[in-house]
Order: sequence, then C-alpha cells, then structure tokens
Amino acid sequence: MATVRVSTKGQIVIPAEMRRRRGLTPGSHVSIEETDQGIVLRSTEELIRSTRGMLRHLGGKPLTQELLEERRRDLELEEARFERLSGSAKRAPKEPARPSA
Repeated sequence: MATVRVSTKGQIVIPAEMRRRRGLTPGSHVSIEETDQGIVLRSTEELIRSTRGMLRHLGGKPLTQELLEERRRDLELEEARFERLSGSAKRAPKEPARPSA
C-alpha cells in the first residue's frame, strides 16, 4: 500500500512500481469507481478482461449475430416491397391514345 497526496487540481500520482505491475503507461485509460470501501482505480484493459463473457451464461445467440439476422430480414422485406411496387408500375394500364384533331 502507498500513500499519495491529492494536488490542488484533484490529481494523484500512482507510484511507478504499481504502474509498472499494472502495465499503465502514459495515455493509458483508467476507470474509477466509488465503493463503500473507498475509491477503486482499474486499468480499462483490466476492466474489459474482467467483464468479458459475463453474459454467456444467459445462453442464446451473440447479439451481433442476432443483429445481422435482423438486418437480413429487413433487407428481404424491403426487396420484396420494392419488387411488388416495381411490378405494379409495369402492369399499370396505359392511358388511351387521344384522337388527333
């Protein structure tokens, strides 16, 4: 455990050894969470790794697969609608020719 001081701007410096162990380099993103025990900092990469796959237990298809299937159905409906409308225009009766005067 380390003790750090909060600057007048609300900034803290994470000790170098902790940054090294966690792979934090300049420009790294860190998530900050307030809990009942205090404030928790986590590297964004660590947060992503800890949450990856947490919804798999719910079963079902991956959301991207469901979205792609929905888009395919929408496209098929749109194409069928277009064909219906195009076919109607082709079958529309022509106006009778007017006699010339």
